[in-house]
Amino acid sequence: MRRSWLIAGIAVVAVAILVAVVLVRRSDSGSKTVGTTEWAGQVCTSLSDWRTSITSLANVSTGTLTRDAVREKLTDAQVATEQLITDLKDIGPPETASGTQLKQQLQQSGDELEQSYEDLKSGAQGTLDSQSVTGFLQGLAKLAPQFQKLLDQITSTIQTLESSNVAGSSADEVRQGFNDADSCKELRSEQD
Repeated sequence: MRRSWLIAGIAVVAVAILVAVVLVRRSDSGSKTVGTTEWAGQVCTSLSDWRTSITSLANVSTGTLTRDAVREKLTDAQVATEQLITDLKDIGPPETASGTQLKQQLQQSGDELEQSYEDLKSGAQGTLDSQSVTGFLQGLAKLAPQFQKLLDQITSTIQTLESSNVAGSSADEVRQGFNDADSCKELRSEQD
């Protein structure tokens, strides 16, 4: 009889610990606030990693431009885009008065980047379906404006987050965070 109570007690304690661990992990995921510079650094790191993958779409110096090569690059870019969206959603709000608004804007910007990528991918798929080499190459050339729009959105994402419309009274602090974060400095230098 005592043994049954002991086993039941251990089971209750184990379940309580498991529930506590799950609750702590859920509360930590995506809601942990960080300093403005750290937050800006996380944003820039995610955008920089994604930019590298997207930029590789246009890099044809590493081999022959074939349909299979374009398909492979699109797959890599799709994975990178999915990772970007996950990363942006996981970044908690910065420790500012407008932290919640900044987090919401960051997620909205991520959704816009994803949509722009989907538009580019859709155009690329149409190009891949072209039966002639000329049609294939002309289709790729037509993708240039969409590709440039995608790259421009990286800059506009940061500018939007820094703006007083989103950051409110925290705009100077957020702008300073983007100026101070090493990964943001690197991202700016990549874009020049």
